[in-house]
Amino acid sequence: MVGYTITYGSVQGYVEAYGPDSHAVEAMYEIASDDTAAALLTADVPPRPAGPDRVLFTRVMSVSALPPGKYVLRAVLTKSGQPLKTMTRAFEMAMTVIPASEAVTADAPSKDGELFLPTGDVPLAGAFRLEEALKPATVEPFLGHVAPTGKEAFDRGVAAAAAHDYLKAEQSFKAAIRPDGDTAAALAYLAVTFAASGHDAEAASAWQTSLVDGAEIPQIYQWLSDALMRTKDLATARSVLEEAVEKWPKDARFARPLALLYASFGRGREAVRTLERYLADAGTHDADALATGIEWIYRVHAAGAVVHNQADDRALARRYADQYKGPKQGLVKQWLDALAK
Repeated sequence: MVGYTITYGSVQGYVEAYGPDSHAVEAMYEIASDDTAAALLTADVPPRPAGPDRVLFTRVMSVSALPPGKYVLRAVLTKSGQPLKTMTRAFEMAMTVIPASEAVTADAPSKDGELFLPTGDVPLAGAFRLEEALKPATVEPFLGHVAPTGKEAFDRGVAAAAAHDYLKAEQSFKAAIRPDGDTAAALAYLAVTFAASGHDAEAASAWQTSLVDGAEIPQIYQWLSDALMRTKDLATARSVLEEAVEKWPKDARFARPLALLYASFGRGREAVRTLERYLADAGTHDADALATGIEWIYRVHAAGAVVHNQADDRALARRYADQYKGPKQGLVKQWLDALAK
């Protein structure tokens, strides 16, 4: 680090090791509230050889999650698992001041682009899971949408998909489609073969078409929104999830991804409220979501806004903290302390 005050959300550590054994040295960077406190953030630092007896350890660490205040960056050097040396450098996170005319109030209408919130490094939607799609409990709601004359072809398609024979599965599901009948199941599982073989755009198109006859099947909405998020069509994914949440407000599959999309679109307070719905109904054991909820409430307040009101927001954050059992206990305390101020 060169400067003491951090205003752009990241710090860079730089350490050099010298000597004939320098290439055996390992380094980890830690950020803590003081020299002896537990680490709030950690990062392994790969060595960069710079000669026969010289190794560099440099790493940029994001500190945007930290509230304003004083911290230290620690470089912990080890060799063969044994401690060699720990070096520290103090820094301070600057307070960002928002003019009163730009601050957002709870009663103001929320607009896209108003308040963006972090969504972390985890993709909005994971890879398609074929084994889940082929479970009997997943297939069962679709069976009532299979025409009697198409059942044999549909069953062949499910068996072929289970064997990862996607071409045969595709042909079988197409054969199960009856133009004058209900096409929801055949089209939905035709889309399953597309997604399983890595063709998300084609899968999304088929799932959208399957909603003509299958609008009462929540599984299609989940598959469709996931595929749209994987193809970066986030606006359409948001519309699909909003419709799903309206249809099935208690279904935990929809509230969490919709909250992340709201955060990505700058609708920060809607993001917190939607995540609150998820955590109230199904997410009390989701440590990542609980930590995200606390951080989001802190960030909304740091931006001069509130979700409900000051007291209710703080109580909500404390409740999430009481339920949280994950590894970010230090950060959770920092966020709660900042909210209390």
